[in-house]
Amino acid sequence: MDKRSLLLKELAMGRCNNFDFLRFIAAILVIVSHSFPLTYGDNKKELLYIFTHGQLTFGNLAVKVFFIISGFLIAGSWDNSHNIFIFIKARVLRIFPGIITAVTLSTFLLGALFTTYPIEEYFHNENTYRYLASITLYHMLYNLPGVFQDNIYPSAVNGSLWTLKHEFNCYLITGVLGLFNLLKKQFMLPLFLITFISYVMKWDCLGLSHLSLGLAACFFAGTLIYCFKDKIKINAAYFNLSLIVFLLTTQFPGFELTSTLLLPYIILFLAFSPKIKLNHFASKGDLSYGIYIYAFPIQQIISHVLGDSLHWYINLIIAVPFVLLFSFLSWHFIEKPFMKLKKYELKGLFHYFRNQFHSLTRVH
Repeated sequence: MDKRSLLLKELAMGRCNNFDFLRFIAAILVIVSHSFPLTYGDNKKELLYIFTHGQLTFGNLAVKVFFIISGFLIAGSWDNSHNIFIFIKARVLRIFPGIITAVTLSTFLLGALFTTYPIEEYFHNENTYRYLASITLYHMLYNLPGVFQDNIYPSAVNGSLWTLKHEFNCYLITGVLGLFNLLKKQFMLPLFLITFISYVMKWDCLGLSHLSLGLAACFFAGTLIYCFKDKIKINAAYFNLSLIVFLLTTQFPGFELTSTLLLPYIILFLAFSPKIKLNHFASKGDLSYGIYIYAFPIQQIISHVLGDSLHWYINLIIAVPFVLLFSFLSWHFIEKPFMKLKKYELKGLFHYFRNQFHSLTRVH
């Protein structure tokens, strides 16, 4: 086969891909996007928002990228395990340690430092502890008593966490589909089409919100590409055509919809093109998740401290080093250690934690 046109199946066989780099860029774009509402109160000055005539922000684009990549990789994860317990355990260990840590730090450290309430009143307020319910993903709260209430974008402590519930739901759906042997072309194609058409037509599909359908469509698009990886070619001409159409449609109504169809191939080309070799980008740590869950509160702190005189790019420049520091610590001390537990069964996990406890308490 011509090397200029390789089957995705061949390129996806190993770990040589650029997904870590793409997720890192998407996470940085979320910081860029949030710099505007946290500085000015809304997205009206955001660059992509202006360019697309209010149809899409960098944050919206980044979330689409996250869900497309997840759809592809999570389907592959099921393919490698074919065991619902192993699959769910891996997903839980990837999502929950990070968010539990971030929410706990926000509640007991950030909240205590920035609340306008007397500290005793803050810790006696029931809403302080209700915020901890955010770690479940399904009872997401965004405000802590007296925290950031005078900010330009008032009260919100971490406005990024809302997507995690939708992503975890997609993980669970993938597990169920895999369990019933439905992660196949003949099922995923109609499922994607039904989801996407319901999103376009704003139908009430199984009681799902329009937002949920949009995110699910992106996720299923990634899954669909995985299912068709033996048919899809990674070809520069296809990529160039997709990119040109993508850019042209930014100037017409409906771009938010057409981007869902065009982005998946663009992202998969960038991930697997043999000419783009960034597969060692995350050799020092996969920081994208940490960036995503820590950036918003850090940017709110900056907005709180500097106030009305702030410009979006000042918020961005100050935030990035702190966000990278927190994400680096999150990866090496929270995320990575917990991800190593994927190889243990439940009994093995008990012995692992018991041994760790004994090693910490052993008197030499």
